[in-house]
Amino acid sequence: MASIEPGPGHRPEERTTLLQWIEEGGLIHLHAPEGRGKTSLLRETLLRHPGPRLHLALPPLDEADLLAHVEHDAGPVERPERPDLLPLPGLGARWSRLLEGILLRLAAEAEAAPGVLVLDDFDHLLRARRRIAGELAEVLARIERRGLPVRILLATRMAELPEALVGEIRTLALLPLPFRQAGWGHGATDPMDAFRRWAIFGDHPAHLPKRRPSTSLTEAILKRVLLPEGDLFDAPLRRLGATFHAPSRYASILRGVAEEDRDWASLAQAVGVDRGSALAPYIGRLEEEGLLAVRLPMDAPEGARRRRYAPADPFLSFWFGLVLPNRGRLLRESATRVLREQIEPGLQAHFDRWLPEVARRWLAHHADEELAAPARVAGALWGGEGPEFEVAGRLTNGQVCYGIVQEGAGPAGSDLMTRVLHRMERTRFGLGRQARGPLVVLQGEADPTLRREFARVPLARAITPEVLMGTRPPRVG
Repeated sequence: MASIEPGPGHRPEERTTLLQWIEEGGLIHLHAPEGRGKTSLLRETLLRHPGPRLHLALPPLDEADLLAHVEHDAGPVERPERPDLLPLPGLGARWSRLLEGILLRLAAEAEAAPGVLVLDDFDHLLRARRRIAGELAEVLARIERRGLPVRILLATRMAELPEALVGEIRTLALLPLPFRQAGWGHGATDPMDAFRRWAIFGDHPAHLPKRRPSTSLTEAILKRVLLPEGDLFDAPLRRLGATFHAPSRYASILRGVAEEDRDWASLAQAVGVDRGSALAPYIGRLEEEGLLAVRLPMDAPEGARRRRYAPADPFLSFWFGLVLPNRGRLLRESATRVLREQIEPGLQAHFDRWLPEVARRWLAHHADEELAAPARVAGALWGGEGPEFEVAGRLTNGQVCYGIVQEGAGPAGSDLMTRVLHRMERTRFGLGRQARGPLVVLQGEADPTLRREFARVPLARAITPEVLMGTRPPRVG
């Protein structure tokens, strides 16, 4: 299978990829967890496609009702008549004839560009009819043998399609919004505000405001999250309820990692289970649904036990860590008072917790804006024999970077440089490299002593909010 998982980038890049694949042919598979914006991307893509197209939404119905829904949605379709499509018990022949008829109609209408059939939420069709994958593969094979200009695009929540769908499959994984696009998209007025809004509202596309807000960050938290009429008041619970049959254990895991990354043992203790292995299926599902991030240190081999778990989206950390514990008070008291007395005092610790993650993402995708080369790999270091680094990476030119992150938003002094240089002396990661540079990730201004250290230490760089988030919103076209 040909496959691509693009790094964080603007949705126009992903639309361009889909349009290119439509021109080139083959089965196309778009996948992402629920709510990440698959349908919106498909709609925008088809609006730019000059050929005939049919976008079919597949709701979670039983097979007979789903078939009736698709037949009605597709409109009049002339079904092909062939000896191998004689009426049989069940609905299989009707599905094959309907799908082939739709594709033949699209092919007949294609002139300047191929016809496109989109089966959105194809998972629901697979659950309703287990044999549909093989039947669709047979229909597609017949269409391809005739060389008809028509494509099929499947949108699902699963990363792998059934084995019955064989042949050339191009797979696009729809990732969360890039952190810069999300931060500025939440209505930021400056780079620090962009970081803080990303750390509060996250990078889930559904969390972007419907219109550009004109409120401060605290007003946005109040109106969108703390008031019952806010669009994000109980968004995590709604998402868990829509995704999992029994969401309580999943919610407990997210609550357990809300305030800090945890290893297997401490997560089991936080959730209140005797054996960490009891969490394995829940962790797997949360990771699959894009809710939990499973991280390894950069120097650990794949499958190592030094894993740490964290919410995949900072909004989950904010909501489970600061909002959920005050949910009762929000229903009894003034939300403004709860914000002032309970939420705001914990915001700086929350920002401290998520600054390393945004720095790692910056190093992975924007390092060449400030450093000598792009990053080959970026992450963090912990465990083992050496000291921890919240941010670390290796650039394509061989340089190794070691980062330390400022806690709090006040003036930053030379002690930060002293600490990171001391850790660099004790680490074995990157040992023997001549180009070893410290990164100091700042929330506040560097004081004169720290500025002198940057001038003195070769390859040292100050990573400010302006560096991390950019000085203006990224262009999205």
